[in-house]
Amino acid sequence: MYSQLRIGLVLGVLATLAFSYATNISATTKDSSATNESPDMVIDDDVVSEWRNEKMTELKRLTDFARAVNTAKDEPVIIFKHSTTCPISGRAAKRIDKMFRESEEALPTFYMVKVIESRPVSQTIAKQYGVTHESPQILLLKDGKAVWNTSHDDITAEAVLKAIEEFDAMPESGPSDES
Repeated sequence: MYSQLRIGLVLGVLATLAFSYATNISATTKDSSATNESPDMVIDDDVVSEWRNEKMTELKRLTDFARAVNTAKDEPVIIFKHSTTCPISGRAAKRIDKMFRESEEALPTFYMVKVIESRPVSQTIAKQYGVTHESPQILLLKDGKAVWNTSHDDITAEAVLKAIEEFDAMPESGPSDES
């Protein structure tokens, strides 16, 4: 009986220490990314807030996703599935941010899903388009179908721009000259 109590106490202490350690690592990661001490750590939401607000719409609810699906029937759409707790996703978000800042071309309509905070939207995207969920992940939709996707460290400006060109997904830049 005494040894079972002692084992239970030790396990409780270890669990408390593990939780405390994980909490401290999470707080340290967020603090260091905010000060750019370690650019590969979890991305701070303020880092890409400018391009998120100006050039991208966040899909928070299934109704937001339904609007994006309707848009994808008429024009190319990019969806970026982002995990706010993943360093790889943070790096991918920074690469996408850089692409937006440096692109001289108009880019397709761009949406982002935070996969943890908007899990039903993320799961619906995977199911509706038959694309295995990964995060980070980027999908190119054209004519209402997922025509291209990639994930993790393969999310680069070059890969996205190549897919846009390959699938002729560059948005129209003004009124058509056709009569």
